[in-house]
Amino acid sequence: MQDSQDDNHSRHEEGARSPLRRVLEKEKLMLLALVMLVAGALMLGFFAHSEGIEARSALKNIQLTLTQAADSL
Repeated sequence: MQDSQDDNHSRHEEGARSPLRRVLEKEKLMLLALVMLVAGALMLGFFAHSEGIEARSALKNIQLTLTQAADSL
């Protein structure tokens, strides 16, 4: 008899905590998604910055080449 009461009591506690656990799991997943988005944004920013440096360097080389070509005329 005591075992069935304990079993019912434990089921009741699990049922009462279950929505809270679901909310916490959802918040953990949302936090993980946010961390992944931030990491992706940082990586994208790094690559964009690197490409900008490469483009600037290429434009300087083009300008130098055009200047040398104009001076040789």
